[in-house]
Amino acid sequence: MKIKNIIAVAAALLFTVGAFAQGPAQMGRMGGPGGGHGGRHFDPANMDKEILTQINLTPAQSKRIDNLKLALKPQYAALMAGGGRPDRTKMMAVRKVYTDKLQKILSKGQYAKYQQLVEERRAKMRAAWGGGHGGPGGGGPGGGGMGGH
Repeated sequence: MKIKNIIAVAAALLFTVGAFAQGPAQMGRMGGPGGGHGGRHFDPANMDKEILTQINLTPAQSKRIDNLKLALKPQYAALMAGGGRPDRTKMMAVRKVYTDKLQKILSKGQYAKYQQLVEERRAKMRAAWGGGHGGPGGGGPGGGGMGGH
């Protein structure tokens, strides 16, 4: 009877340790398993969905933003196609196109709130990863950040 309990506790510990070892991005905080900056499951339609729900969009704005994301989805898909980490410069360029067009869809007040919420999310992500962007090595052993992002 005690052996069964020991085996059950050991199995539970192994599962828990495995889940924590994956880090926050791997546990679904950024798009599900394998999510995060280099995950294969990145979906531009969901990248800021939570934030956009907090800025009181009109139905017309929602539709325009959905169309914008659909228009950019092939560009994001092309960046993710290699299976590895996408080119940061290219990703930032596509993201800039998105934010520039988003700014034209939103009112000034909505866009200011959007920027505030994005920055708050970035701060939470930095805190979850131990702060900063890492030093030499960019988040590898001794780097302490999010892979240089």
